[in-house]
Amino acid sequence: MKEEYHYGEFANVVTSMDYERLMCATGPFQGEILRTTDMKHPHKVAWISCVGSRQVTPGGNSYCSAVCCTYSQKQVILTKDHDATAECTIFHNDIRSYGKDFERFRERTENLPGVRFVRSYVSIVKEDPVTKNVTIRYSTPDEGVKEEEFEMVVLSIGLNPPLEVKNLAGKFGIELSEHGFRKEILSNPLETNRPGIYVSGAFQGPTDIPESVFTASGAGSQCGELLDYRRGQLAQERIYPLERDVSQEAPRIGVFVCHCGANISSVVDVPATVEYAKALPNVVFATNQLFSCATNSAKEITDTIKEKGLNRVIIAACSPRTLEPLFRDTLREAGINQYYLDMANIREHNSWVHTKEKEEATRKAKI
Repeated sequence: MKEEYHYGEFANVVTSMDYERLMCATGPFQGEILRTTDMKHPHKVAWISCVGSRQVTPGGNSYCSAVCCTYSQKQVILTKDHDATAECTIFHNDIRSYGKDFERFRERTENLPGVRFVRSYVSIVKEDPVTKNVTIRYSTPDEGVKEEEFEMVVLSIGLNPPLEVKNLAGKFGIELSEHGFRKEILSNPLETNRPGIYVSGAFQGPTDIPESVFTASGAGSQCGELLDYRRGQLAQERIYPLERDVSQEAPRIGVFVCHCGANISSVVDVPATVEYAKALPNVVFATNQLFSCATNSAKEITDTIKEKGLNRVIIAACSPRTLEPLFRDTLREAGINQYYLDMANIREHNSWVHTKEKEEATRKAKI
């Protein structure tokens, strides 16, 4: 990081990764965006684009990192969700939000009240010794050079090749480009100079998560072509424990309420919902989980069913369309008929539509 950005010197200059952690439910402030200097919510925030990218000066990368413009816009939208009155400014060279519907995403961000897109190179000038606010200097076509104070500045950092790429490429004899990524073969972007070795994601170059998934699928398919002679010989049947007949047992219900990071817990009072569930008839166990769909959480559900002798399970989380097969499988792993599962969608049907009505959302989650 160049010294001119004062990262590590000015307390309220943070990187985009730092800001992502601030917004995360598992972050230092449980999803609240707070300044470490005074533990207050920053109301006026600036994003500086192309930090480390599209620079031909020493220490910079000449290429575009492809993702910075769009993730900055995402962070602006989430900031406005936290504080509808927040003033957000994105300083940029030009916006490169290429990808499916990314231009609409830019328009959505730009049309939010209190959001500005300013095309200008900027300098971080100074930090107020009392308030710890940060002053940025930039230029405009109409008003010339200006200085403006912000409560927090986010550096939208670019992407470098993975740390181990040179070592890995050396082991397999893969040629790299001048920027340190895999040297592209134009006839097949997933191939390398070594037959039978394919690449995807950040080994190809700067890319976002959806594109990484697409290329990984493509690389896997091309590997499959080479392995077709083994097809059908490696599959193993999954064996579940014997299903326990609970039809004659009194109901013993277990309730698991998911935080879904901050998607649910930032609106719904999850602990209060759990306490309410404990008082319901036939409920013998109730708890909350950060992500019920996580592997460790699914195992926790299976283990709890066995330990507590549960014969009915209710999971209050997100869409059954997405996760019901996973949770049914969890019951089967515990030896319970999968249809003794019921799900309550308290994300799409509750927290996402009642973001400003927390008490009403909690009441709705309970019923």
